[in-house]
Amino acid sequence: MLEIGFEIPLYDTAALKGRRGQMAYLHAANALAQTAIHARAEARAAHAAVEGRYDIARHWRDQVLPLRRTIDEEALKSYNGMLTSTFELIADAREALEAELGAAEAKADYWRAEVAVSAAIWGGAAEGDTE
Repeated sequence: MLEIGFEIPLYDTAALKGRRGQMAYLHAANALAQTAIHARAEARAAHAAVEGRYDIARHWRDQVLPLRRTIDEEALKSYNGMLTSTFELIADAREALEAELGAAEAKADYWRAEVAVSAAIWGGAAEGDTE
């Protein structure tokens, strides 16, 4: 009688599943860490944008508009004293309106940046964010 024998290799599948699970866990942990880093960077950038927009809006409010009002008062006095023409007064009024619009636009930019910060902190996308 002739005996032929062969061995069937048995693998420890528990160790293999454990390794797969460990790799999946490490992959998920790294993805979470990357998401946290990205969220912090986004929040920092949004906060820096808010500070910049606030400084610009405050500059318009505290310096440009009061100076523009003083210029308008002096232009009106000059017109009342018949030193300037009506067209110069109208041009000054147009520049005053442009200054008011610039201040309003700076304020709107600030509030848009505030919304972007809220979106970065609390999640979600800031709708209408064009920057």
